[in-house]
Amino acid sequence: MKQFLLKWINQQLCNLVPGAKVYGVARPAKRGTEILPVTFENEKEFYVGIDGKETLQVYHKEISTSTTQETIGTYGDDIFNEVNTYQMAMIIFFDEKRLRIDADQFRWPEDCRNKNRTDFGCFNDHG
Repeated sequence: MKQFLLKWINQQLCNLVPGAKVYGVARPAKRGTEILPVTFENEKEFYVGIDGKETLQVYHKEISTSTTQETIGTYGDDIFNEVNTYQMAMIIFFDEKRLRIDADQFRWPEDCRNKNRTDFGCFNDHG
């Protein structure tokens, strides 16, 4: 379910900003004395931090995971469902000049839901 939600969020951002570079969940990797965000694809690491090449660049960071057991049965039969809860952060970098919007004006997902918004530069209403 987590991957499904991340893919949906990423697709909505791509719909708002064609050509946006979006990634899945990034993990920290140590390179010399620096700790950098990377994702893994086919057992290869990809740096997902700021590079200045993209108009909009997004990656996700897992903050915490918790697992609880939810009782299904009502007669003491001890049947449980395992429930995973994830706390995530979405890291967004964008070039204000190329996107023609200030950081404090970027209010996704509100802009994504309000299809009548037309006052934010190159964003369009197909979110």
